[in-house]
Amino acid sequence: MDIEHTGRVEGLIGDRVRVNFISHSSCASCQLKGVCSVSDVKEKYVDTMIPAFDVKPGDKVNITLQQSLGLKAVFLAYVLPLLMLLSSLFILNAILKNEGLAGLISLAGTAVYYIVLYQLRQKIEKQFNFVLKKID
Repeated sequence: MDIEHTGRVEGLIGDRVRVNFISHSSCASCQLKGVCSVSDVKEKYVDTMIPAFDVKPGDKVNITLQQSLGLKAVFLAYVLPLLMLLSSLFILNAILKNEGLAGLISLAGTAVYYIVLYQLRQKIEKQFNFVLKKID
């Protein structure tokens, strides 16, 4: 199953296409959304490679990402750093016998992870390519 949104081409930036779409949380379509404060609608932008077909600003398109790539993104951004933080915290606490110092070093290690992830963003970005389909 793929993750798909309908959006509008916002513009062309170099060899990239910027697409604007509205993201709804899973409960945004619920009948009780007026009662619940959890319903969430956000305007988001996606930059992707220019497709083989001709696109221009204002065109309606479908943006598709494989669900497995979405799960990979969640793993890289949230799960792996959390596991690193907790494991380093427990290991350093056992070695150093100082919770404060172990916590600071673990947080610093997590910050280094995010810095490395940021430095590798262009390489990682190539793996997360959205597929555009023009809507007539």
